Amino acid sequence: MKARYSKNDYPSEFPVRTKCILLFQKIHGVDVLLFAMYVYEYGDECPNPNRRRVYISYLDSVRYLSPAQYRTTIYQSVVIEYLRFVKMRGFHTAHIWSCPPAKGDEYIFYCHPINQLTPRNDMLCTWYNDTLQKAKEAGVVLDIRSLYDDYFKDNVVNQKTGEPFDPTDIPYFDGDYIPGEIE
Repeated sequence: MKARYSKNDYPSEFPVRTKCILLFQKIHGVDVLLFAMYVYEYGDECPNPNRRRVYISYLDSVRYLSPAQYRTTIYQSVVIEYLRFVKMRGFHTAHIWSCPPAKGDEYIFYCHPINQLTPRNDMLCTWYNDTLQKAKEAGVVLDIRSLYDDYFKDNVVNQKTGEPFDPTDIPYFDGDYIPGEIE
């Protein structure tokens, strides 16, 4: 990206703080890891287009939470409260990678219970959309859009320049699908 778009004053790096947010439950006296979420936080010191954005790259869980009927509510609450936390810290946009792992791949946990199925793409998108709708109803999220809506649909133009977006306008999350496609 830097080599190809240096004329656009494209940054050579995007300073980032990575975090892993974990949820444990004590089961039979043992702390058991049930949920993990990898996030990338691009703060004020980061140049555009990543400045003040967060990226939730991976989220994974195992089906051991008890009582099981609270699993979705609790995991969605972790995501929503993380979004509330970064919003209070001045981040303006959160991006979420929503793609289930391919059969045989694991994102965070190397082994899932046999009875735990990998969600289909439509199910995972529904889970994230439900989560974001709850966050919107709680006043945490103001608007829900996709990268496609923001940068590609109907030849969207950059509001600052009036020109169509080019790849340097799209947030760059190293290792993500979009930069790989652009490069």
